[in-house]
Amino acid sequence: SRAVVLVPCSSDPGPGIGLL
Repeated sequence: SRAVVLVPCSSDPGPGIGLL
């Protein structure tokens, strides 16, 4: 959920998508 990329933010859980 930090940055808009093509992977889920697994290390940063939250709404939307973000960094690995």
